[in-house]
Amino acid sequence: MKRRALLILFLCMAMLAVIPLATASAAYSSQITGQGELIVSGSFTAGIPNEGVSAECDVYVVNQNGQTVYSQNFIGWGGAGSIHASVPNLPSGTYTVSLAGPRLSVTNLQIYFK
Repeated sequence: MKRRALLILFLCMAMLAVIPLATASAAYSSQITGQGELIVSGSFTAGIPNEGVSAECDVYVVNQNGQTVYSQNFIGWGGAGSIHASVPNLPSGTYTVSLAGPRLSVTNLQIYFK
C-alpha cells in the first residue's frame, strides 16, 4: 500500500513538471498578407543568459493552405541570438509566421514584405 501511494505521488509530480514545459514553447505567432520577399528579423533570448548555453529559435512560415514554405533554426550562444530570415518570391497570399523555442523571449521583431 505504501509503495502504491509513493508511485501515485511520483506520477502526479511528473505530470505537474511536464505540463508547463509543453505549454511554454511557443513565443510568437502572427499573420501577414502580401507578396514578394518576406523578411523576419529580431533578437531572442532563451534559457539562462551568459551561462555558455546555446539558445534556439525556430522560425516557421506557413501559407494559407497550411503548407510550410520556410523553416529555419537559429542558434545563439550565451542564451541570446538574432534572427534574420528572408523568404523570396512568395505569391500573393496570407502567411502565418511562428517563432518557437524553449523559454523563448523575442524582442525587436519585425515582419514585413520587401
